Amino acid sequence: MPHTLLLQLPVPRHQVGAKSGNIPLGPACLKLAAETHTDASVEIFPETLATHGGDAAILEEICKKRPDILGLTLTCWNVERSLHLAEEVKKRCGARIVAGGPEVTVDNPLTRHPAIDFLVYGEGEEVFVKLLKEPGLWDQGEASGCAPEFFMHGKNPYIENILDPGPEEIMLLETQRGCPYGCKFCYYNKARKGLTFLSDEKVLEGIRWAVCSGVKELYLLDPSLNARPGLKDLLKEIAKINPHGALALRSEIRAEWIDAEAAELFAAAGFTVFEIGLQSTCRKAQKLMGRNTDLTRFVEGVSHLKDHGILSTVDLIIGLPGDDLTSFSSSLRFVKENGLDDDVQVFPLALLPGTAFRQESESLGLRFQEKPPYTIIETPGFSPDEITLAMDWTESLLDMDLMSPPEVNLSWKTEGLPAHRSVTPEDRELMATFVVTNETTQDDARHAAARLSYPYQVVITPEATDDESVFRILAECVSRNPHTPCEIIWVEPDSLPDAVRIVAELPLFRPHFLDNELALLDHRPGNRAILCTLVSTDPHPLPVPMGRSLKRFYGDALPTRDALEDLNDADGAVIDAPDTEALQAWQESMAPHADEMFPIAFSDHGAMAYWRELTRDGDWVF
Repeated sequence: MPHTLLLQLPVPRHQVGAKSGNIPLGPACLKLAAETHTDASVEIFPETLATHGGDAAILEEICKKRPDILGLTLTCWNVERSLHLAEEVKKRCGARIVAGGPEVTVDNPLTRHPAIDFLVYGEGEEVFVKLLKEPGLWDQGEASGCAPEFFMHGKNPYIENILDPGPEEIMLLETQRGCPYGCKFCYYNKARKGLTFLSDEKVLEGIRWAVCSGVKELYLLDPSLNARPGLKDLLKEIAKINPHGALALRSEIRAEWIDAEAAELFAAAGFTVFEIGLQSTCRKAQKLMGRNTDLTRFVEGVSHLKDHGILSTVDLIIGLPGDDLTSFSSSLRFVKENGLDDDVQVFPLALLPGTAFRQESESLGLRFQEKPPYTIIETPGFSPDEITLAMDWTESLLDMDLMSPPEVNLSWKTEGLPAHRSVTPEDRELMATFVVTNETTQDDARHAAARLSYPYQVVITPEATDDESVFRILAECVSRNPHTPCEIIWVEPDSLPDAVRIVAELPLFRPHFLDNELALLDHRPGNRAILCTLVSTDPHPLPVPMGRSLKRFYGDALPTRDALEDLNDADGAVIDAPDTEALQAWQESMAPHADEMFPIAFSDHGAMAYWRELTRDGDWVF
């Protein structure tokens, strides 16, 4: 039987070492199905390496394993990077490649790539098993799957030691497939009709394992938990397993379904958060998206949850057909006036492949990004400027940031000397920070490029003054990792770096997912997958979309809290000082006020790590 390797890539980001939520539940279900019904060898690509490895590091690991079959989970955020890796694997290893996931739809030409040998629409277990047992099926090139029997009778991948909560510290439990609703912005039902539920016994088995294993958080992946028959009886049984709420549960639900009894049962079972889709209060928009909402019952449902200490994350969508700036502002006021703003998610509509809105986009007059994440650009009710204005109004009225710039997290020294920073996820050493000095060569960059993390940083030290040499070094890193976001950090250069030329000419794939996702953060044209940072005692702005300047302070003149709170001539501060007891004492005194001050970084790797430990609550893997 063939050896199969399954890979799922993460959401692109600029935060080095941050948690990503990239949990390969789909690959785990395929592995369980294959092990139950075939003699095939199926391996899941190491989770943290998949999440934190750059393109070159992942490609090297795939080729080292030399699979006969490579399986890829394609989502809007990883599809183009996955296709790049598929192409490279074809060249180097010759594996057959099968792809499934949300991006694989009949109307998505992006996935019909010459490197992909077989596409799976919908649920993959049954089709995957057939591919392993019936080689002739590959000739068909595609198949549609719905696998209720595999789902209902399959084993739990956590209990079978295929998955563990790991560095993300969260367990996923799929208890339902299919959705009773037909919202036109969603393609959850895909290749299936009707709903399939995991038995109460299997649900309780998974929750019991989570409690016994000390899992902190469990996410029930049901698209609408209230669709489950007999839910209240199930909640009573969960409460017996989780009597003290040591395991925090969360899921999605329709607020109109929640009464006082249900809220009490949810709280007793250990539920702490529900994501609840309001989307819009505009009746025309509700009708066009196929999601009518009883607003009175919606408010009552959220209030019942709040009375029992359960947080409701309420969703609103900007740019829905039938909506405009006036009606969207009414939705905002409705959320604010009814106390629904404890936690709100507001985002522009995405016209995902396979959805009814994508199919009706021309008749509805919708203009959207052709590449992922397919964000709406213009509708009959929203001009491009009005979409931006809707986000601005949201931030102002609800006192929140919808699109925050990347966190300041950089360092480049150990014991006062320039030093790379390496990390070791899954026993594989990766370089998170590559430091360039006047002695760094292209060969050095070539060796570093093979083991860069995802994302990674390149620090240009003051003595690296040959601009062309520096550009060649950067190009070496980027050409080997063309889909990996990066940050370029200039420390006290002699003159302002030509960031515009660098981000334009480096061979990073364009348009990158981040180019489109972060377009509303800065409308200027340019590369948003490359973050440019200037560290200087006299900071100046960098004229690129993802450009920032940080003011440099030295150890003999540590800034006061007032100075950091009033740092108006820069986007943050860097403390260039050795990691001493004196600096640690200063950090400890400042840490309680970190949220009130401009962002702070530290030149010393140890000092930066200690500051993250003091100010970040478990958001980082390394």
